[in-house]
Amino acid sequence: MFLYKLTLTPSGRPLLFPGEVEVVLMEATDLEFPSGAGGDAANPREKLTAGVLTLTTARILWTSTSAGAYFVPLPAMRHHEELSRGMFRTKSPRVRFEVFVTPDVHPAVQPTSATGHVVAAFRGRAGCDPLVASLPGILAQRAWTRLPPTVWLTSPPPTSSTTNGTNAVTTTTTNSSSHNKSTAQQPQPPSEETATFFRASDAGVAGILRRQERDSAAADRDLSEAFADLNALKEKASAMVSLAGKLKAAVARSEGGADDKRATEDVHGWLLSLGIDSPVTKESAGALYHQQLSRQLADFLLVPPTGDKSSHGAPLTAAGGMLSLVDAWCIYNRARGTALVSPEDVRKACELWPKLGIPIVLRTFSSGSLAVVSGDFDDDVVDAKLLVLMASDDVESARSTRPLEEAIRLARRAGGLRSVGVTEAARVLGTSLELAREHLLCAESRGWLCRDDGGSGLRFSYNFFRDL
Repeated sequence: MFLYKLTLTPSGRPLLFPGEVEVVLMEATDLEFPSGAGGDAANPREKLTAGVLTLTTARILWTSTSAGAYFVPLPAMRHHEELSRGMFRTKSPRVRFEVFVTPDVHPAVQPTSATGHVVAAFRGRAGCDPLVASLPGILAQRAWTRLPPTVWLTSPPPTSSTTNGTNAVTTTTTNSSSHNKSTAQQPQPPSEETATFFRASDAGVAGILRRQERDSAAADRDLSEAFADLNALKEKASAMVSLAGKLKAAVARSEGGADDKRATEDVHGWLLSLGIDSPVTKESAGALYHQQLSRQLADFLLVPPTGDKSSHGAPLTAAGGMLSLVDAWCIYNRARGTALVSPEDVRKACELWPKLGIPIVLRTFSSGSLAVVSGDFDDDVVDAKLLVLMASDDVESARSTRPLEEAIRLARRAGGLRSVGVTEAARVLGTSLELAREHLLCAESRGWLCRDDGGSGLRFSYNFFRDL
């Protein structure tokens, strides 16, 4: 069976639909095609090996650095089963999917329906248990029906099992909510499960066992109600993220005066809090947590939000190609909402960028400060801006990009009468005071500037000793 090609982000992560959420990631997974060669129609194979399988709320994704990236739409899933591992359980865990794709499921399908089987072989330590445990619930929720109509999915053909499952979940949530409201309005007499007075039937070993069963049932009921509330909260959060994307696209299309520009900047700041639909977590990624966190962080820093054509763009681009690690951690956590990530995990993720071939590096300055730097960042451009600032107090002129040779001529012509502090450098470079100081010290180490640490603070001037 031939699979649909999956679009990847610049860092190599799957490009998710708006509102699509990753549920489980499984490493070291093979895809086998029992009915013959499959995968890519241009280059069919009998097996796709050593990939990462991801279960989302709308698709099953499979990505590999060497064999490509593909997906299977969940609406096309007609049946799945875990295969036997043999008498001595020597085979790797396997799950077989029966896929029945029609034009109603995917608009790219030809008039003839596509049917086939795909077998996923799990060679990682976790086996297939996380997928087998999560897939029935995802199919029952039918979250793909709530995706925007502009994505690949149209109205999927309903099935009795998934429809009934959805109704059951809705009914349970509604009944739980109404039960909580009625309980809050008037006190209820203690039920058989929650009564604390002594009964004759509670005496002896049998009574102890009955009490334990009642306590266990009450705990299960409380957990079910709590998770129902959490699922409702997640649905609302997903809707808010979708709304944020629409607002950002509308802001990008708007044009106006100074007031509109200020309003646009305010809205852009608000939307930073709603930036990531499906943040990578330890629960979903497992052993691949730092690798997937590294890729998602790179996408967040490098790729502008969908539909954003404003001057803000991607955070790293808006900062001129360099961000302090602290600033990158703050804005990334702000975009993740409640799924916060620790500074140590962010640092480990940044250190994986060279290994993953991502065009960002973690730069360590001589003072020990850490910064996230894009691959096309050029120190000569920063040096040129600082030298132009030595020649004139015109901030706008210093912000423009000039060749380094021209900036040196302007600094020489000024005669060294001007000096620059950290505050002026930060205003011209559009960066934090910490990074502005590091840029000045780096320019000094390259021989362009000399320092004057006096009563007015740390100041830098053009180094005329270089011309002697």
